Amino acid sequence: MMALGAASVVVPLVVVSAWLVPLVWIGWALLLEPLNCRAGRPSWLADLRRGDASRVLALLVAGAVCGVLWEFWNFWATTRWTYTVPYLGGIKIFEMPVLGYLGFPPFALECYAIYQWLRGLLAVSSAPTPVL
Repeated sequence: MMALGAASVVVPLVVVSAWLVPLVWIGWALLLEPLNCRAGRPSWLADLRRGDASRVLALLVAGAVCGVLWEFWNFWATTRWTYTVPYLGGIKIFEMPVLGYLGFPPFALECYAIYQWLRGLLAVSSAPTPVL
């Protein structure tokens, strides 16, 4: 999983192509979530391993809802995001091509994984140094 995540993060930097954008939406989650799980941090991967899908489902639904709200507000904005995609770009909901909405749920998983990883990293680095 981590190797796939690392490849998903690096390949779009090396091979620039709009077709590789989906890798960006999953790469960091695949790379960092196993580290969170192994370190005992809050982890949707650990939840799934225990048979509990509630956190991952909540994150996926939250990502979808936030994506729809984001695009709704973007559509009415004076200065708005516009999207150019190589696949089904003409079929849109608000300003976003319909397939773009598939990126929001994994983005929520990715944000959670990055947040927990950074939180764990900062907790280690901010631990008091023992005085000898």
